[in-house]
Amino acid sequence: MQSPSTEESIATNPLVEQSNTIDLLQKSLSQQEEKIQAMEQQAEVLKLYLRHSSSTALKNILIDQEQNIQAYLKVMKSAMAELSALSSRTIDWNEKYQYQLDLALKGSLEREDLLKLLKTGEPNEQPSP
Repeated sequence: MQSPSTEESIATNPLVEQSNTIDLLQKSLSQQEEKIQAMEQQAEVLKLYLRHSSSTALKNILIDQEQNIQAYLKVMKSAMAELSALSSRTIDWNEKYQYQLDLALKGSLEREDLLKLLKTGEPNEQPSP
């Protein structure tokens, strides 16, 4: 038979182990919290760097370039339509090239949408003409 002090030590031994386990878990949690805070600070620095990086400036330049191309193509389409109205022999020529201009304009609009998606992570909200 075991003495009362032996029974007490057996009963307290699991409590001591649980207490030690809880202490280890608390230390681990505090270390993980410190790591998470460090990672959050690094993420903020990276976000700031990305906002001011040259890739963002390049995306803006490319978007502006696509918009300029679209404006040029629209003027060209209009000018060709007016030119074909002046001469009856140019109607077929106008129809042929209007289709090609439409394709070029569509491609430019798609590139602009892709660039805006790269820039913001969201699709272009403006409807395509």
